[in-house]
Amino acid sequence: MIFHSEYCQEHTYRKNGKEIVNPIQKMVIGGHVVCPRCELEKEHQALTNEVQAYYDGFQSQKIYNIFLNKSIITDQTILNASFENYETSIQEER
Repeated sequence: MIFHSEYCQEHTYRKNGKEIVNPIQKMVIGGHVVCPRCELEKEHQALTNEVQAYYDGFQSQKIYNIFLNKSIITDQTILNASFENYETSIQEER
């Protein structure tokens, strides 16, 4: 672990109603000078976004399955009905 002489001034905390800057010493990781706390926050945000995307997809499928399984519709072709595939049996007169 190699520490760098620079400090990150982005991190604060509140004390007695005031915002106090909490300088974090930067580190050299993989040849780059980075703030370890900023890197941790980036990783946390990426993981949070990934979990949220998975959860949103899971919830959508779960809700769809509930509607599908609890539906009173017995004709399954209605589930695929849309304006794009609508056909009428009435002939238009011209």
